[in-house]
Amino acid sequence: MSSVLNEISNLPKGTCFKLSDLTCFKGMTKAERIALGQDFSDQVNSGLIRTATFLGKDAQNHAIYEKV
Repeated sequence: MSSVLNEISNLPKGTCFKLSDLTCFKGMTKAERIALGQDFSDQVNSGLIRTATFLGKDAQNHAIYEKV
């Protein structure tokens, strides 16, 4: 999770992104990506991660976030 948060911190404020857009996400197995996505979503929605807000889902049902 720390590599994801580090990469997000480097994004400009207001940038919309999906976790699959991040470089660190690309080297993970499918199971790791799913688990990370669920953890990240839970932490954003609970307020533990304050650097991103949930915007919605795309046509492929991937979560879209905005860097705040």
